[in-house]
Amino acid sequence: MSRGWHLGPIVNGRNQSSGELMLDPVSFKLTRASEVHALLRRRAKPLVGRMVVRYRCEGGFRPVQGDVARLSLYFQVQGGADWWLDADNRWYSDAFGPLTPGEHKLEVPLISEQWHNVQGQKNQDRFNSARRQVATVGLAYGDPGAGATMHGVRGDGKFTLLRFIATLEGGKS
Repeated sequence: MSRGWHLGPIVNGRNQSSGELMLDPVSFKLTRASEVHALLRRRAKPLVGRMVVRYRCEGGFRPVQGDVARLSLYFQVQGGADWWLDADNRWYSDAFGPLTPGEHKLEVPLISEQWHNVQGQKNQDRFNSARRQVATVGLAYGDPGAGATMHGVRGDGKFTLLRFIATLEGGKS
């Protein structure tokens, strides 16, 4: 499962996350000097069906902005150098999972009513278009309630990815 995962996002050539990603299993441990914004994996096929994550948290997480650290499912479309500027290039699940000690699961169908773009907007046509042009899938960390979905988390927590499913066209994940 560890193949292809990386911390991110990378914007203008700079990784917004600091910290060390460990493999087998995929995990990261925060230190006083680190923060993580996203755990990402490249996928260049249309998404269908659902996205599911099972994970374990140990220790404490706090958002860089806002009050409650949470995890959202995420995907972004293929794009050029300015991909970051188009709101419809990044989509987040409306549902989110806790970053509290224990094992957790988050499952979200890939239907437009349960996803929003980076500006919080919903649009079935733009969502379906983006879903057909996926370049990256993953997990976004922050506080969605404060409008800070991928603004990152800090603390002394350890996050371990137990299972991730992004159903791709053709049935593979």
